[in-house]
Amino acid sequence: MSAKMHALITGGSSGIGKALGGKLAAAGYHVSLIARRDHLLADAAAEIRRKGQQTDQHVACYAADVADRSRAEAAVKSAIAEFGPPDLVVASAGIAEPGYFADMSADVFERAMAVNYLGTLYVLRTVLPSMRARRRGRVVLISSGAALLGVFGYASYGPSKFAVRGLAESLRAELRSDNIGVSVAYPPETETPMLEEANKTMPPETRLICSLAKAWTADAVADCILHGIERGTFAITPGLTLTLMYRFPGVAIPVLRWYCDRLADGVRTSSPQSAELPVTTRGNAPMKFLSSAKHGFMGFWYRYVRVLNSIWPSITLQGKRLVIFPNVYKPLENEQACSEYCREGDRVLDLGCGSGVGTVFCAPKAREVIAVDISLPAVKNTEENCRIHGLKNVKVMQSDMFSRVEGKYDLILANSPYIEDQFEREEQQFATSVKYLPTLFAQVGDYLAEDGRLLIQFPSWSRPRIERLASEHGLQLISVRPLPRKPPALSLLSILYMQVGFKSALYLLQRESTPSLALAANA
Repeated sequence: MSAKMHALITGGSSGIGKALGGKLAAAGYHVSLIARRDHLLADAAAEIRRKGQQTDQHVACYAADVADRSRAEAAVKSAIAEFGPPDLVVASAGIAEPGYFADMSADVFERAMAVNYLGTLYVLRTVLPSMRARRRGRVVLISSGAALLGVFGYASYGPSKFAVRGLAESLRAELRSDNIGVSVAYPPETETPMLEEANKTMPPETRLICSLAKAWTADAVADCILHGIERGTFAITPGLTLTLMYRFPGVAIPVLRWYCDRLADGVRTSSPQSAELPVTTRGNAPMKFLSSAKHGFMGFWYRYVRVLNSIWPSITLQGKRLVIFPNVYKPLENEQACSEYCREGDRVLDLGCGSGVGTVFCAPKAREVIAVDISLPAVKNTEENCRIHGLKNVKVMQSDMFSRVEGKYDLILANSPYIEDQFEREEQQFATSVKYLPTLFAQVGDYLAEDGRLLIQFPSWSRPRIERLASEHGLQLISVRPLPRKPPALSLLSILYMQVGFKSALYLLQRESTPSLALAANA
């Protein structure tokens, strides 16, 4: 990516804006930061500058409160004068001051709209004429998960973020003809200075509701946003819950609204002392409820998938027909893309082979493929698909992770379950597991050849977790590649199987001591 690319970020002195600035600088962008606090802005600019990859890159900062129209416009014009019209604009400046509606002054509501909505509006009105003249670029508006569902205690913050959402919807329609892309991000609760300030005035009901999900790091949210930008996604929804809220509001929102109401009622009817308990103490019962609800849903889903697989017992991927047994995962994420990482003559381990999609597509290039799965139906399914396609260089066996695996491998395909949950039956572990990833990273080093590679399929928003596990076990992340877009028929089938919103990616790793390799498919 050329250093001549220009990214303009408001709210760039901290939080998500700062995290995005660092990642864009590392990708070669000039970065213009706009924020209201001089000292934080200077510190952020220095930190981001150190992440730049080219000597001719620049990180400039412009002190301005985006709620002040004249100052916001002047800052944007200065950035354009220095670096030219931006290729990417991220409107990230925001504030949150939760509280009870009756207790908040009108000033709180006015300030929230001034910063969160009007601050975004002022910046975009100033920057878009130059972008439209060039007919290229993308604007990203940072809204909030609180713009998908009204949250108790966010009567000032939520409406301002709903307004940002509405602005993004209108701009998307208008800017299409100018070849300017629009994205709107709905971050979950994120570990930022804004959250620290919000915690000071947050009502106990809001604390309890927010305690149900762990806050994301700013880096994790930034990774998800950049992934959405790369794919040209309009609505960027980090995590499964927000994705379901956005894509299936008629189902997800009423359920969440009902449950949040029950939580708020519980706080109001409890003793004053219980409302003052730490969030972790008060959150135990709701967390247990959610865990039980998730387990119950996944139990239903396994039965549902069994019925669908019985009705549609096969799938065709890139011209290859695969039979799918009732108790086996049906590949709906373009998993066959893993074969692009297989080199001629590789010895391959398919760890969690399922129906055998990775094995079937890798075997024609590989010297040998060892396919293992904890589930006996999956083992039988992979054997059948190898028989159908006449593959003679494949050995299939039942194994709990590495328990029966021997030798070293040039490529290990790790098909990790996406959902953290515990089921005892082996055929109920293709989508749920609490041990797969920890076991994989703890043991994979014993089975990788000297220049061996580990390829993990997992949601793109889990990159920080993958990086942490890799660093703990002597591995380095080489690349992260989104799985190819699904064709319409596969997308419809995914909806039928309720397998949507995961934003799957392929993570390629190798030993830290191994020099980087030339990778297949420009990975």
